[in-house]
Amino acid sequence: PTMRPEGMPPMLLLGVGNVNRRDDGIGPALVTRLEADLPPFWRSAIERGDDVARLLATWEGAEGVLAIDAAVSDAPAGTFALHAADEGWSEARSRDPSSHGFGLREAVALSLALDTLPPTFLAASVVGVDFGHGAGLSPALAGRLDALAEELAGAMAGLAPTHEESRRCTKPR
Repeated sequence: PTMRPEGMPPMLLLGVGNVNRRDDGIGPALVTRLEADLPPFWRSAIERGDDVARLLATWEGAEGVLAIDAAVSDAPAGTFALHAADEGWSEARSRDPSSHGFGLREAVALSLALDTLPPTFLAASVVGVDFGHGAGLSPALAGRLDALAEELAGAMAGLAPTHEESRRCTKPR
């Protein structure tokens, strides 16, 4: 595993998705909503999700990652689920796959194979309904943005590093 630079927060909130493909932008929208209130041991990033090498580079050196991505499923729009990478999520084609043909799942699988996946990695999926061209979330997801942000904040609280680790890092301003 790669060492993270001194002072870089160990935990990463990663929004994955294309903001110009409607509900595919839910990951970036949620990161934008939460990033102003991140605890000092968290940092945030937004990636389109279509470049596996960039995804691996984004979480390089992190001790924990919470990645948010849109999903395609028969479940109702806005359905939220957490998946642990070490529970086979990256290999399985579940009922709520990513909206990308090649993206987060494949990056996680590759990172596992290369033994470079951060020690803690959770993927949050949010079911979308409109992946057409254009900016802005569908009304179904836009109406759930606050509730989804609360669910993510709860997941982040469960991924907090040790007290000693959180004292050693500073939040960049």
